[in-house]
Formats: sequence, structure tokens, C-alpha cells
Amino acid sequence: MTGAPTEPNTPPTPAALGAGSVADGTGLDSLALFAKPAFAGDGEAVVTGLQNLMQAYQAMARRNGEKLAASMQALAAVKTPTEFIELQRKLLAESVAAAVSDSAAIGKLTATAFTVAFEPVRKQIEKLQGGLKA
Repeated sequence: MTGAPTEPNTPPTPAALGAGSVADGTGLDSLALFAKPAFAGDGEAVVTGLQNLMQAYQAMARRNGEKLAASMQALAAVKTPTEFIELQRKLLAESVAAAVSDSAAIGKLTATAFTVAFEPVRKQIEKLQGGLKA
């Protein structure tokens, strides 16, 4: 097949995905309909979405590290077993609330990034479905 990657780990180019036809046995013309939109445009919105997601994960990791250090210092400073248990319960409740909040924020960012990334494919599927109905 012309345009095939020379190295096994090299992803195919959009041209290689569109090469071939049903007539020559490769059947790639039907795949090209779906592959080309994924490579169309500069992908700036996709890159921005993934950068936002990465920054959110980094911020979450930084906050969790700082919280862990502060929690360990607070636990080391307790004087009685009762105080230790109360502090431990408080820290656990705060950790659960932070985890739920972080999960919701990461989920929204992930959904946005994937929605933007797959928008061209969705439009092609709608176009194909519209053509099949006609």
C-alpha cells in the first residue's frame, strides 16, 4: 500500500488512511470518510482542552501534596488519643469533600475535551446518516 508508515510504531498519515479503494481490496475509502475529519484543522481547541485537563491534574496533585504535609504535621502535634481521632475524622471528611469536588471538575474538563476532539467525527456521522436517508 502506498503511503504506509515505514516504522511499525508510526501512526498512519491522513493521506495513507485515505489511500486505496474497495476495488483494490484495501477498503480504505470508507474509513477515510471518518479519518479525515479527525485530522482536519489545526486542532487548537483539542490541544487547549487537553492542556486544561493536564493543568487541572497538576493543580490537584499539588493541593493534595500540600494537604498531606499539613495533615501529617497536625497529626504529629496532637497530645491525646481523643484529639487524634477527632482530627483524623475531620481530615477524612475534608479529603472526601475535596475528592468529590476534584472528580466533578476533572469530569467536566474531560467531557469538554472529548466533545471538542470528536466533534468532526460526529459531524461526519451525521452527514453520512443524512446521505443514507436521502
